[in-house]
Amino acid sequence: MGRRISYDPKKKKQNTIIAYFYNNLKKTYKMKYPCENCSLRAKYDKNPNSFLGKLWRLHINVCPGFYGYYKSVDTQKKAELKKEYHLKRK
Repeated sequence: MGRRISYDPKKKKQNTIIAYFYNNLKKTYKMKYPCENCSLRAKYDKNPNSFLGKLWRLHINVCPGFYGYYKSVDTQKKAELKKEYHLKRK
């Protein structure tokens, strides 16, 4: 069996790695949908025919996060996203 790791804030030295990842996760999930600032989306906007641009375009078809982001924006922004990224969603 593997060693069990427990998080005890009093033992700072032992738990620095755990605390590092925990703090980064908290920062990541403060934003509801990071789609506005996605680096892959920026690469698609810069060059849609690049490998990463195509990968992002394929990704948004199956990504539940992008679908949630799409549902959360207003109708004007939805129309812009639909036109810019050739979306078939309602």
